[in-house]
Amino acid sequence: MGQFFNQQFANTGHFPQEIIHRLCLNFVKALKRVINPVAELFFALSVLLPLLEQYTTIFLVRSTSKQRLENVMFFFNAGLNSEVQNSRQPG
Repeated sequence: MGQFFNQQFANTGHFPQEIIHRLCLNFVKALKRVINPVAELFFALSVLLPLLEQYTTIFLVRSTSKQRLENVMFFFNAGLNSEVQNSRQPG
């Protein structure tokens, strides 16, 4: 197939329009295959993030200040523990 392109280019000095058109269409199709999942991911995040924000707001409003402090300290300590474990791993 590459030899066909080389022969066409050698004979005419340019590629035939239908080949260029087909290559462009294939490029657009490949681009759509990449962009569509990314767009769907952003759409899902745009739906899920407000729900998550609403849930965490309700959780924080319903809990007392002591419970909130305990929750924050729990997550802070969990984060520190995971960092310490990651730093101890060889590599």
